Amino acid sequence: DDGDPSKCTETVIGVNVTPVNDPPIILLNGTEVDTLYQQTSQNTPIEFCIEANDQNDDNLRIESFTEIDPGGFYTPGISPLCVGFVPAKDFVGKALHRIVICDDGSPVACDTVYVEVEVAKINKAPRILYESVEIDTINVTTLENVPIELCINTVDDDGDEISLSDLTLLSGEGTNVIEETGGQYCLT
Repeated sequence: DDGDPSKCTETVIGVNVTPVNDPPIILLNGTEVDTLYQQTSQNTPIEFCIEANDQNDDNLRIESFTEIDPGGFYTPGISPLCVGFVPAKDFVGKALHRIVICDDGSPVACDTVYVEVEVAKINKAPRILYESVEIDTINVTTLENVPIELCINTVDDDGDEISLSDLTLLSGEGTNVIEETGGQYCLT
């Protein structure tokens, strides 16, 4: 007080500080990120793990997957922060998904990361057809000095241009002439 002499009274005030549950932080090589990038090839599943830190040492789990740009789906991984990505059949391009990771604190806290998976095209080998059946070897017999004509068709599922680069006769002798017409090769 301001009297003469001045008198004071001491009081102890107790303050309870309730800790706040901090959300997890999604990382890449120790640096906080909001987008992760993965790559795979057409029709080739991948598995990857998401790096995350929780200041409260809470247990973390993947809470949800949301498809933004379609192109495949996720499957549970070998641990709580690992997932598998399975590209849609024959899909080529970029698939974007949102993944939410949450802790088990009270209240539950979460962080969100976007995962972009680039799915690259695989160049498929052309197919050789003989009488509409896919083959890799043709066995033909003829009499001496009797020419034969043998025709095969070729198909490239990717639509690439096809050329005959090698012809191997496993036995016999003779002269070979190869003619190509619109994906069909004839040997005489």
